Amino acid sequence: MAVVDFHVHLTAWGNVAADDRRAWVESFPRSLDDAGLDRVVLFALDNELVARTVARDPRRLTAFAFLDPRATDAPDRLQRYVRELGFRGLKMSTSGGPITDEGFYANDQACFKTFERAQALGVPVLVHAGLIYCNPDDPAGTKTKYCMPIYLDDVAREFPSLKLVVAHGGRPFVEQTIALSLMPNVYVDISWSLLPLTMWPALVAPLLEAFGPDRIIYGSDANWREPARLGTRLAECRRLLREVLTVDAATEAKILGGNAERLLGDDPDWRIITEAIRTQ
Repeated sequence: MAVVDFHVHLTAWGNVAADDRRAWVESFPRSLDDAGLDRVVLFALDNELVARTVARDPRRLTAFAFLDPRATDAPDRLQRYVRELGFRGLKMSTSGGPITDEGFYANDQACFKTFERAQALGVPVLVHAGLIYCNPDDPAGTKTKYCMPIYLDDVAREFPSLKLVVAHGGRPFVEQTIALSLMPNVYVDISWSLLPLTMWPALVAPLLEAFGPDRIIYGSDANWREPARLGTRLAECRRLLREVLTVDAATEAKILGGNAERLLGDDPDWRIITEAIRTQ
């Protein structure tokens, strides 16, 4: 089964020097081989750059459009990226990234037309959740309060056929993410950043227990500053799954690629009805 990294920033918030950006983009397809990856999901503030990069190897590079879902043109832009340029999903952040104000809550009804369009297109929506980065030059420019996972509960319920992915497991607010586990259209990306790596196992374990092996997706959160993370995070996740969580080979294969491929494909059974959902 393919190994898929579901969370890769082609650049970092657009503040990339031209020469560094060019070098990273041009080397990117080769980086997959070095890391042992078969496929990655890419996004950046510059959606056109992502489109050009993915065109280099569309079998292995998968594009998500990075948009502010509140924008009045966001639904149509998403549809254009998906239908005309081959993008396979939407990446959004409720603070930071393409957001020009301090942020908004994911259940803001200004986003609903974009969610409705994503649901109609059948593409996943990957939402940054949990701790948000702090720019030391503008610490008030981003706010973690807007990124709390619990606000996605409204979204999952209002759009039950929307493929919704909670990025970073919502770290460190894992209990809020677990509250979403009763919604069969919610998946969790366990990409790790901003907090010590030593905290990763203790936060992944309850997510795996709550969501089961079919709705956990691997991601590295690699970017142009740390291209080596493509490989080091994958190796660390394998170690975590095998040595700490002691999952079986089938579960490892699902987390490291199978679940992502189901979500990115046309599998009609992508909504996972767990035993907890069935018996509630």
